[in-house]
Amino acid sequence: KTMNMTPWFHRGGLYSGGPNPVLYVGAEAVALRQFDPAVVLDAVAAHRLTFLIGAPTNLALLAAEQAQRPRDLSSLNGIVTMGAPLDREACLRYQDLLTPRIFNGYGTTEAFWNTFLRPDDLPEHAGSAGRACTDDDVAVVRIYEDRHAAPDDRAAKDGEEVGEVVVRSIKAGYAYVDQPEEQAERFRDGWLYIGDLATWDAD
Repeated sequence: KTMNMTPWFHRGGLYSGGPNPVLYVGAEAVALRQFDPAVVLDAVAAHRLTFLIGAPTNLALLAAEQAQRPRDLSSLNGIVTMGAPLDREACLRYQDLLTPRIFNGYGTTEAFWNTFLRPDDLPEHAGSAGRACTDDDVAVVRIYEDRHAAPDDRAAKDGEEVGEVVVRSIKAGYAYVDQPEEQAERFRDGWLYIGDLATWDAD
């Protein structure tokens, strides 16, 4: 039993707990007309919802409401979030107030989710973007002032050297319509150069 707290007009709303996968597997979804943290938490308790899906801003409002008026959230198997950074302090707070099983996706419109922070990675890796998704290759490449790094010219996995995130995925686009310059800048050698900066470590 799930509830998606985001609108159903984009990939996150349609495919991460929205109508498509829920109906495909024969699950149950509780729908909202508009997001209200009190209504959501009341629904979790009343309908024994097992998953919630929403952006970190949704979680912040849920946590504030739960701290003010606690509900029984024991039915929750997890909360899936995406769409904005989830910092370490916030992640640990949501684990404490909402559910210990927080799933955080990171990605782009062009390639959907590319990394996933899973409950098994918490609390040690709270605040990180997690590990590569199944069927996705994710790397952090070096930064040069005069050129893009090749996909195999990678930053050190030491958690310190800052580089650019690049991804290769079977679910990624490969072009921009009628934007050849932007396309040449972002899609290179089968990889999408996201433009985000990151560090990575041995995990």
